[in-house]
Amino acid sequence: MIRFCTLLLVSLFVAINANAIQPSIGEIKDTRTTGQFFAGLEIELKLVGDEVADIRGIRTNLNSAVDGTGRDIIDQEKLKGEFEEFNTSSWQPNSIRLQLKNPARKADQIKTLSGSLELYMPKKDPASIVEVPNVLSQAGKELKDKKLKAAGIS
Repeated sequence: MIRFCTLLLVSLFVAINANAIQPSIGEIKDTRTTGQFFAGLEIELKLVGDEVADIRGIRTNLNSAVDGTGRDIIDQEKLKGEFEEFNTSSWQPNSIRLQLKNPARKADQIKTLSGSLELYMPKKDPASIVEVPNVLSQAGKELKDKKLKAAGIS
């Protein structure tokens, strides 16, 4: 059995009420093997709050993940560092899964898990949404829009 101690920070792209979205721990799946395949630790993070429906993308940044023996369990190969689509209409809405390394056999807890979640919430900033009318008729041509130019996008 793994006990869980956590410090998890949530940073948002836009300023919102700090209590509007709260992360909580969901299912923890610990698959320990002596081989390379199918081993690992998967932690489900559930996001709860009134503004979760406004999230369109999420990026997970882990600073530290240490098991009870002091072993670093961050899996750099599975840590993408890129924004992923956040789908609230999936069969398991409002959650993401962290993929970590196989903890040591003697580990009985996750001592430290710290990092941040960056949330992309375009409704919070109307300037983040650009609509280009008749975009298909402009195929092969440069899109010209004041908002794109202001953001340095060409």
